[in-house]
Amino acid sequence: MSYNPNHGLIPLPTKYIKTNIAEGLERPVYFNLAEFQLSRVEFNTVSYNGAETHLLNCSFAFPSQGKIRTIQAYDIDGRLLPFSDFLSRLQIHIRSLDMANVCKTLSTVFRTVKYGGFLNNLTVSINNSYNHKRALSLISVRVAESLGWRSEAGCLAQLILFYGNGLVSTRCIITDNITTDIVIPGAENINTEVSLRGNLQFISLEPVIQRSNFTTSEIFHCADDHRQ
Repeated sequence: MSYNPNHGLIPLPTKYIKTNIAEGLERPVYFNLAEFQLSRVEFNTVSYNGAETHLLNCSFAFPSQGKIRTIQAYDIDGRLLPFSDFLSRLQIHIRSLDMANVCKTLSTVFRTVKYGGFLNNLTVSINNSYNHKRALSLISVRVAESLGWRSEAGCLAQLILFYGNGLVSTRCIITDNITTDIVIPGAENINTEVSLRGNLQFISLEPVIQRSNFTTSEIFHCADDHRQ
């Protein structure tokens, strides 16, 4: 299938949910997908001492800076979702038995970001031949713009890509020199312990205050098209 730079990146319908951790324009946007049918998400931090009580009354938990970060997610009827319902409601599939590591991994998806959301029609390719020591993922300018970031080619960001193949968490460079929406530098950068069901594709970008010194030839080399 040939790449059409004009094919539509379609943001999936969202619903504004209440949360206690919004910071300016940064929000835990993963939970805003309308089909999740959530009404409120609350984040709290508790110490390990006496954490058992808190863990019994939360939807999700993960270690954070020597303490435990908990998430309480409520459906549209105000019912607190238990852990098992939480994962299925959010279309998350787990392939690992190491739940401590899984929870820590998923915490990167749930954090607050300014630019993020669910997009349809993302084209992702994997370049398994690129082994540059500064290996970055590549993101097309139009993907950044679809998320509301009016970035320029050469801008750097922290990328989270969560989709059917797994979770990608890398630095990335915004460029107009690739033939797909996203290029991942090697399949080893995809964490396959967790993945998204239902053909959902979530992406977030956190700008880094630094410009890339990649040359045009390096970008083209990294973008050598190995379509997934």
